[in-house]
Amino acid sequence: MSVVVKPGGRRVEVELQRGGRVAELLEAMGYRPGTAVAVRRGEVLTEDEALRDGDGLEVYEAVSGG
Repeated sequence: MSVVVKPGGRRVEVELQRGGRVAELLEAMGYRPGTAVAVRRGEVLTEDEALRDGDGLEVYEAVSGG
Protein backbone atom coordinates (compact mmCIF):
# COMPACT_ATOMS: atom_id res chain seq x y z
CA MET A 1 0.00 0.00 0.00
CA SER A 2 1.32 3.42 -0.88
CA VAL A 3 0.77 6.17 1.68
CA VAL A 4 1.51 9.89 1.38
CA VAL A 5 2.68 11.49 4.64
CA LYS A 6 1.89 15.17 5.21
CA PRO A 7 3.31 17.66 5.86
CA GLY A 8 6.15 17.11 3.46
CA GLY A 9 4.41 14.88 0.94
CA ARG A 10 6.84 11.95 1.20
CA ARG A 11 5.55 8.64 -0.17
CA VAL A 12 5.91 5.47 1.91
CA GLU A 13 5.22 1.87 0.90
CA VAL A 14 3.74 -0.24 3.73
CA GLU A 15 2.93 -3.94 3.63
CA LEU A 16 -0.07 -5.09 5.66
CA GLN A 17 -1.99 -8.35 5.72
CA ARG A 18 -5.37 -8.36 3.99
CA GLY A 19 -7.97 -6.73 6.23
CA GLY A 20 -5.37 -4.69 8.11
CA ARG A 21 -6.63 -1.80 10.17
CA VAL A 22 -5.62 1.85 10.35
CA ALA A 23 -4.01 1.33 13.79
CA GLU A 24 -1.79 -1.41 12.30
CA LEU A 25 -0.81 0.85 9.41
CA LEU A 26 0.15 3.72 11.70
CA GLU A 27 2.09 1.39 13.99
CA ALA A 28 3.96 -0.11 11.01
CA MET A 29 4.92 3.43 10.02
CA GLY A 30 6.32 4.12 13.51
CA TYR A 31 3.52 6.30 14.90
CA ARG A 32 2.24 5.97 18.46
CA PRO A 33 -1.52 6.14 19.09
CA GLY A 34 -2.85 9.69 18.75
CA THR A 35 0.17 11.09 16.90
CA ALA A 36 -1.21 10.81 13.34
CA VAL A 37 -4.46 10.31 11.43
CA ALA A 38 -5.20 8.51 8.18
CA VAL A 39 -7.44 10.07 5.53
CA ARG A 40 -9.10 8.30 2.57
CA ARG A 41 -10.77 10.46 -0.12
CA GLY A 42 -11.12 13.37 2.31
CA GLU A 43 -12.56 11.29 5.16
CA VAL A 44 -10.69 10.87 8.46
CA LEU A 45 -10.60 7.18 9.36
CA THR A 46 -10.93 5.69 12.83
CA GLU A 47 -8.06 3.51 14.03
CA ASP A 48 -10.23 0.38 13.92
CA GLU A 49 -11.32 0.93 10.29
CA ALA A 50 -10.35 -1.84 7.85
CA LEU A 51 -8.19 -0.93 4.88
CA ARG A 52 -8.72 -2.23 1.35
CA ASP A 53 -6.35 -3.13 -1.44
CA GLY A 54 -5.72 -0.10 -3.58
CA ASP A 55 -6.68 2.45 -0.92
CA GLY A 56 -5.00 5.78 -1.54
CA LEU A 57 -4.29 7.15 1.90
CA GLU A 58 -2.75 10.28 3.29
CA VAL A 59 -1.31 10.30 6.81
CA TYR A 60 -1.22 13.61 8.67
CA GLU A 61 1.23 13.92 11.51
CA ALA A 62 0.04 15.72 14.62
CA VAL A 63 1.75 19.09 15.01
CA SER A 64 1.69 21.23 18.11
CA GLY A 65 3.10 24.58 18.89
CA GLY A 66 2.71 27.52 21.11
